[in-house]
Amino acid sequence: MGLMQRWPRWASARPHVYLVEAPGGAYVRRAVESALDARGWHRSEAPGQADVLLAAGDADAISVISGHLDLVWSQLPGPRVRRHVADASAIGPALDEISRALRDTQRHADDARSREDEVARWLEDDDEGRNGGSEGHDHGGHDDGGHQHGGHDHNEHGGGMAPSGIPLAGGADDRDGLEMDQLVHTLGPVLPLWPGGLVVRLTLAGDMLADVQHRWLGGDHEPAPQEAATAHWDAVAAAFALAGDERTARWARGVRDADDSATTDSAAATLRRRVAGLSRLRALPSDAAAALLADPAQPWDRVDIPALLRGRDLADARLLLAAFAPRLRRDSSFDDQDGGHDDHTARHAGHAVHHAGHHEGGHHHG
Repeated sequence: MGLMQRWPRWASARPHVYLVEAPGGAYVRRAVESALDARGWHRSEAPGQADVLLAAGDADAISVISGHLDLVWSQLPGPRVRRHVADASAIGPALDEISRALRDTQRHADDARSREDEVARWLEDDDEGRNGGSEGHDHGGHDDGGHQHGGHDHNEHGGGMAPSGIPLAGGADDRDGLEMDQLVHTLGPVLPLWPGGLVVRLTLAGDMLADVQHRWLGGDHEPAPQEAATAHWDAVAAAFALAGDERTARWARGVRDADDSATTDSAAATLRRRVAGLSRLRALPSDAAAALLADPAQPWDRVDIPALLRGRDLADARLLLAAFAPRLRRDSSFDDQDGGHDDHTARHAGHAVHHAGHHEGGHHHG
């Protein structure tokens, strides 16, 4: 067998998977993570570094975020494979099929020839951006000139619009009474290690979260009830993965999946040492550390997302949401008037995604 016949098998042996949890898909996502660990497959935090886009959840839930998934798919370099898994029993066959698809060189050659600039449809035309910004600009039939999104005017928070529709910072009073630039940025709903269906809208004053609003997509797809210990160790795994400690994250997933109270009890001391290590490195906010060390057998108070994040540093936002994921309230603090138009919502996310990719290897914020 020659080199050209061998390289697809080598390249597909341990693919990098961009794993997304659809609304209500936590159980399937956890099962996928376990299967990926068993096969030694890698998780990717950036679409530009991924071979596979894999969504976990049933077909109806995945349809809620389909436009956002299209945006992420447009950023995967070839060879690339896109699949979704609706049930834990289908994971093994799905991963086997992904391996075969990654080795199909003819398929990927055809994809490369037919592929256009897929990201462009998510961005504004440069000329229009220069000639009038967002005012009066049509986004798939929705006029954003003065259009209110849950009480937020694009011109009020984002100033004008730079070429390609990138929002510019606008002015607002800081706590000391001086004017400070503020920028509205959205996280979710198709980030790895992210609660399924959550969208968080952040108003940034520098690196500080001056205001926080959120909503949950797919309200009909609430996550199934899960054991408190399972939810707790799932949060531990996500927080350590986000902090860059994949070794501990994989260990925590093993504790989560063991479903053995003796194993869980013996792991608590190890967890305390590892949380203390991250805290000494200032890689974990103190309240996130406290949440990870809390006894899951004790009743939890539900956490309000804006109260959890407001006034915090942007770098802490995802760690806090991961650590408190089992406790987050399932309410919403804004109603997106375009919430039923997934393509329109994802289009706005595309502005940040496209340009962040030039600096972060395609990493984006959903």
